[in-house]
Amino acid sequence: MSYFEESQKLRREIENDRDICVKIKAFEKRGLELEFMASGGRNSHYRLGQLPSGLWIALRESVGYERGEFEELGLIGCALYETYCQEAERFHERGKRVPLSVGGYIKEIETPFLVVEDLGEGKNGVVFGTGCSNSRGYIERDGKREEVWFDLGKDDTLGMESITNKRIDGLFDIRSLKYFHPTARINL
Repeated sequence: MSYFEESQKLRREIENDRDICVKIKAFEKRGLELEFMASGGRNSHYRLGQLPSGLWIALRESVGYERGEFEELGLIGCALYETYCQEAERFHERGKRVPLSVGGYIKEIETPFLVVEDLGEGKNGVVFGTGCSNSRGYIERDGKREEVWFDLGKDDTLGMESITNKRIDGLFDIRSLKYFHPTARINL
């Protein structure tokens, strides 16, 4: 199954989980605190919980941007998260372990959101060790370490030019959206 097909499977599972949908909406409206997991230079992660399939998920929130920037940009406001999903797909196609992700949009407050797989599975399981960049780390399970990539578009060690900066400066329109297209995203 392709990364996009897995993303769509995750979308349907989230849409069918009323509790998770309520949590997402309440958090984005700033009416609910979620467990803080970790943050990077321009993002923070908050634990949402475990789905019936057993997959743990989290919200990835862009920080350092004023909410007004997204509102002024309208559709382009989804570009940051769309780019993350497309970068994850490219890494996945190269055989790299990346979090599964799916986009979403809350119409009443005109806010995009991104749900990502919680690679720590409800624990603080992502380990950063010697030789790791800011873009990758390791998961330790049963004494084995698995390399994971999660801050995509920053590390060029795969020899791929990042699409992040190319896509964000106004190049997105409804035709180029894949993960945030209204038929492919979670619509709350």
